[in-house]
Amino acid sequence: MTIRELVVKMITISSNLATNLLIDLVGPSRIMGTLKSLRIEGLRVLRGVEDGKAFEKGLNNTTDALSLMKALEAIASGRAGRKEDCREMVDVLSQQTFREGIPAGLPPGVLVANKTGQIDKLDHDAAIIYPPLPGRKPFVLVILTRGLEDHKAAARLIADLSRLTYNFFKKN
Repeated sequence: MTIRELVVKMITISSNLATNLLIDLVGPSRIMGTLKSLRIEGLRVLRGVEDGKAFEKGLNNTTDALSLMKALEAIASGRAGRKEDCREMVDVLSQQTFREGIPAGLPPGVLVANKTGQIDKLDHDAAIIYPPLPGRKPFVLVILTRGLEDHKAAARLIADLSRLTYNFFKKN
């Protein structure tokens, strides 16, 4: 597979294999250097996904809503690389196959470029939303849940919060 094909699999279907191959290729230190250059501090990539030995040593990948928001804002504004690279990132994110969270709460026709994440009792969705409304700029929405055992219930909660947020921005 090409690097682009791996990136597409990593984003659109959350392929752990593609993620691990890309982390191995680029290296966690270079990833962290890029995040530091973008002033993103709460997102840590120290290892591949499902690396039990690293996990046991406390080498855990972590994130928070603010860091995900900053990362998506950097992409949406064209600061995460060259403008054409950022447009390509949005294109790949908009091909996400998991649409039960943020996209499900939005009206038809709203372009959503999102990335989901899911493990035991954690369901996340982070998106750049492009409202088809006159004068409205894209905005970033990040919703992280913790403690819900039922992933379908978490997806419904994320969709409901997405709908409420979109309707707020639509009116204001």
